[in-house]
Amino acid sequence: LERSLVECSMVCLGLVPQIVVKSEANEAQEIELSMSNQGKAAVSGVRIGISSPASATVAPAESALFGSLTSGEAARTSFLIKPALGKVTAPVYASFTYLSARIPARLRIKLN
Repeated sequence: LERSLVECSMVCLGLVPQIVVKSEANEAQEIELSMSNQGKAAVSGVRIGISSPASATVAPAESALFGSLTSGEAARTSFLIKPALGKVTAPVYASFTYLSARIPARLRIKLN
């Protein structure tokens, strides 16, 4: 239910998340995450990150924080996922968080 409400909120606000796997060398993956605001209203407290399972390290370890995202703007960041041994078998999630009308919302998308 929560995911459905967040997806509906993002569509209504014109927020578009995007995930691009830029490289996959030596079992490591570089992933670019972005969120663009194609709506009319600004959102604040935009945070984009990746969860780090115990079987991998994510660099940078912290989510990227953007103050606000006004109409026509995009927030973009990259992460490098390195498995400890072999391939990452635990779920890895991209997370897009924002505030609209002071109400928090978060969309999580499974990457593997």
